[in-house]
Amino acid sequence: MKVVPPLRPRVPVAACWQQRGRGAKNLPDDLLPIPQVHNVAEKNSGKRSTSTEENTMKKKKKKNKNNNAKGVTAPSNSVSTQKKDNHRPRTDKVHDMTKDATSQSSHNTRKSGVLNIGTWNVRTLKKAGHWDILLEEARRFDLDILGLCETHLTGRETLINKEEYSILLSSRKDNTSREGVGIMISQQILHCLVSYEAVSPRIITAKFNMEEEIMNIIQVYAPTSAHSEQESDLFYDALQLHIQKVPRKENIIVMGDLNAKVGADHGVWAPTLGKFGLGQINRRGEKLLEFCMLHGMAVCNTYFQHKECRRATWTSPGGHYRNQIDFIITKLGNIKTFQNCRSYCSADIGSDHNLVLANVKFSPTKTKRMKSLPKTYDVGRFNDSNIVETFKARIGGAFEPLLQLPDTDVDELWKKFRDTTNNISEEIVGFKRSRQVKGLPEEVCKACEQRRKARILMMNNPSDCNKKSYTKLNKAVKYEVKKWKKKILDTEVEEMELAHAKNNSH
Repeated sequence: MKVVPPLRPRVPVAACWQQRGRGAKNLPDDLLPIPQVHNVAEKNSGKRSTSTEENTMKKKKKKNKNNNAKGVTAPSNSVSTQKKDNHRPRTDKVHDMTKDATSQSSHNTRKSGVLNIGTWNVRTLKKAGHWDILLEEARRFDLDILGLCETHLTGRETLINKEEYSILLSSRKDNTSREGVGIMISQQILHCLVSYEAVSPRIITAKFNMEEEIMNIIQVYAPTSAHSEQESDLFYDALQLHIQKVPRKENIIVMGDLNAKVGADHGVWAPTLGKFGLGQINRRGEKLLEFCMLHGMAVCNTYFQHKECRRATWTSPGGHYRNQIDFIITKLGNIKTFQNCRSYCSADIGSDHNLVLANVKFSPTKTKRMKSLPKTYDVGRFNDSNIVETFKARIGGAFEPLLQLPDTDVDELWKKFRDTTNNISEEIVGFKRSRQVKGLPEEVCKACEQRRKARILMMNNPSDCNKKSYTKLNKAVKYEVKKWKKKILDTEVEEMELAHAKNNSH
């Protein structure tokens, strides 16, 4: 009888290789991995499969030869290769991740017909440089319509035309710097403006003719908690009067600083209040929600889920409290046109309120290209005495033959005088060049950028160190703006003195 050796204990292969990797070189034979035994049937089946594959390949080659002999082209695998190539990642397109998020969103909204509509309590526009910083922020966020609160402007005209924006204002008639509202409109959609009305220092309205419907913007600034309930009731009565004037088919957007906390109780105030409110409701908030329910309107800020810092619109001076008191309100039927609505703490103009921005799906009307403004001659070139002498000589030489003409029609004589004068003026003096858009200087831009970053840090972490750094940078921005404005005034005074010395009144 043959003696069968005892079976070795089976140890996992991975464990053996781990032990060998640790430095155990002289392992006993009992711990060595047992060689893996392959199934013979599997090997045979593998051989058969390879043989069958070879046979099929030979048959395909024979068919291709026969087809070529008959003049029939064999089907190629070009379609499959094209599909594979299409699914490969393209290396020629490199996505630039350094672009600002606002510029990317604005580029997309321009193509898809989405307007950027916002509201902002700027606290004041009376200080030096605030207009320029406001225009710079509007360009940075690519705003189409921006409602302004607390402009504190007095005795201003109702329409101010800037380089890229036109501003409608409604301020107090007396000389007190309080309240004041306004609407900034981009030049790209200014042709859609039908009419506007400066109702009071707290209400201003504007009507826009869009491609699909008419949109009414009502910018408001409600009385604060320091004012009496009677003043608040008068404000809502005036607002209700203007909402009732709007036909039912037209859309309404009421936005601004309403100084009311609506809270987050969606179950009680649905569908006027969304699921993403903030804080606790107060008496003014109840009045606002009752007003919205009466007119079938919804608070858009509470319909989109965002972080708390993106829902809050006002921060207390100490930075310990945040409230949601600035709102964008529209009809319940038009809430679907809103794609997003949130506040931006990165927008900085030295105010304790955040910019509230909504992306609304509207298509502006397609109109013909606006006619260019009439050209004006560059009269300032007459400061040069050589140009004055040449102009006199050319005009005198051109008018002498006209005066010696026989009796002709007065209209024809006037046309000849006009044409000769225009031709000589265009040749010698020329036209004024179009005014280029001038932004803020580099020093002011750097100071504003540092203040913006400090404000974001203070909003995220309201510590004493962050507050001190923000106040320090805020003073630095004011200093740089005053320095820049003083430099501009000095240059203008020098130009006026030179013109006065040359007896030039232009």
